[in-house]
Amino acid sequence: MRRVIGEVVARHAVNEDVEPVAVGVEPRDDLVELGRIENQMIHDQPVVHEYPLVRTPTLFIMGANDHNAPGKPYTTPELGAGMGFNADNARRIAGTMANAKVIVFEGVGHMPHMERPAEFGDAMLSFLSRE
Repeated sequence: MRRVIGEVVARHAVNEDVEPVAVGVEPRDDLVELGRIENQMIHDQPVVHEYPLVRTPTLFIMGANDHNAPGKPYTTPELGAGMGFNADNARRIAGTMANAKVIVFEGVGHMPHMERPAEFGDAMLSFLSRE
């Protein structure tokens, strides 16, 4: 499934003719299908159960206003209602990991490194200089 997604994204990135992602899906609709497949992969893949196995120090730097949720318009209302809470998701994921930290910048969206470059840099350097 990941290979299919990568191929579709690559074809769209270079404006090539696109083949359907799935049987019966028209090429013009395959970004919609891609969103559905991506959403399914996020929720169904076992990677979420592997977070506790990550021992490497991990830093999540999030914007409190980051509500980016690719595929949300193409999913069911039930699934969509739980999408776009990225800072909360980072906190939840970090809580399952042995050595993770979350920093959330208030008033910042999806690109904290661009919206608050000095604070982002300070947070990164502080994290990387830990013993």
